[in-house]
Amino acid sequence: EYVSPVCLPRLQGGEVTAKQAFLTGWPVASQQRAHTDSEATRTGLIELADVVKCERQFSKYGVPISMSDNMLCGRQHPLSPSIICPSETGGIILSPSVDSQPTFGLESFHPSRLEDADSHHAWELLGLVSFGYDLQGCNPDLYTIYTR
Repeated sequence: EYVSPVCLPRLQGGEVTAKQAFLTGWPVASQQRAHTDSEATRTGLIELADVVKCERQFSKYGVPISMSDNMLCGRQHPLSPSIICPSETGGIILSPSVDSQPTFGLESFHPSRLEDADSHHAWELLGLVSFGYDLQGCNPDLYTIYTR
């Protein structure tokens, strides 16, 4: 696999304007499933959500939260299903750096294919997986909270 460093955000505490991001990480050791390769990284495209939608969904399932400026909310992107369960990865979310935005769709600009892209593309850290809940075997419609 290809590994490279991720850049820290240039603007600290600024508004995140990205609507989608990539999630990458490894399964948490105690949650590894027998049918998966426990050493393989997992990646997936997520959509970032409005704070109100996220708070409503957590409240609906009996977990009232209040989102702060240092939190992001996201769930699996509906047009890019993957086997990743965000709340189980202990991973990070990242997006192409503003200075290296691809000229093609983000869905085709995948971290696992970075070696095929030109070397001018850099990745920027958006957040770390913080918490979520696992109902119905990692329902892709459920939100996960990320710490910025």
